[in-house]
Amino acid sequence: MFINNQVTMLRPREDEDGWFNLFVIHQNRSKHGATNYIPEQFLDDFLDLVVWGHEHECKIAPVRNEQQLFYVTQPGSSVITSLSPGEAVKKHIGLLRVKGKKMNLQKIPLQTVRQFFIQDVTLSEHPDLFSPEQPNVMLKVMAFCQEKVEEMLEEAERQRLGNPLTPEKPLIRLRVDYSGGFEVFNTMRFCQKFVDRVANPKDILHFIRHREAKDSLKGKSHTSS
Repeated sequence: MFINNQVTMLRPREDEDGWFNLFVIHQNRSKHGATNYIPEQFLDDFLDLVVWGHEHECKIAPVRNEQQLFYVTQPGSSVITSLSPGEAVKKHIGLLRVKGKKMNLQKIPLQTVRQFFIQDVTLSEHPDLFSPEQPNVMLKVMAFCQEKVEEMLEEAERQRLGNPLTPEKPLIRLRVDYSGGFEVFNTMRFCQKFVDRVANPKDILHFIRHREAKDSLKGKSHTSS
C-alpha cells in the first residue's frame, strides 16, 4: 500500500503546525527483504514521533531520522520471546510527556522480566586450551562450555541481588561454533548439570558450524586425450 501510494495521512486543518503528531506502526522495521519491511522514509515528514511496534528488541530511546526529521522509539517486547542477541537487551517501558511541540520520554526498566544472557564462543580461537587432535578433547570442550555457563549464572545472580521480583531462574544460551574439525557432544548430559538453575535446561547449548570452503577448480589444468 505504501509503494502504491495508497496510504494517506490527514492533518487537522486548523493551526496545522501547532499539533504534536504521534504515529504508531506495527510492521517490520529491520530489512528482511525487498518489500517485507517499511522504510522510515515512507512515513510523512510532518510527524514528530513514531512509536514502532512488532520488533522485539528494546530500542526505546528516541532516535532522530535526519532525513524525515522525526524521532523513532522502538519499545520492543516486554518479555523474552526468543533466545537471540536482540532479546538480551534490558527491557524498558517509556513514560512519554508532551507539552506543545516538545516531548520527553522517560525510560523505566522492567523489574519482573526473566533475565536472559547469551554468549558466543568459537572453539578454534582457543588453541592453547584444546585442539581437535587432542585425546579427550570432547571432555575439555565440555568443561570449557560449563565454565562459560557458570560465568553467566554468576552475572545473573549479581544483577538479581536486591530485587526479589526478578524470577529466580534465568534464561541461558551459549552458542558454540565448532568449525575446524571439532565434534559436538551430548547436550542432554551437559544440560542435566543446570536443570535446577536455569529456566531453559533443554536448550542451553546451540552448536553452529561454518561451511568448509570447497576446493576451487579454478587454476587447475585438465588434460584431454
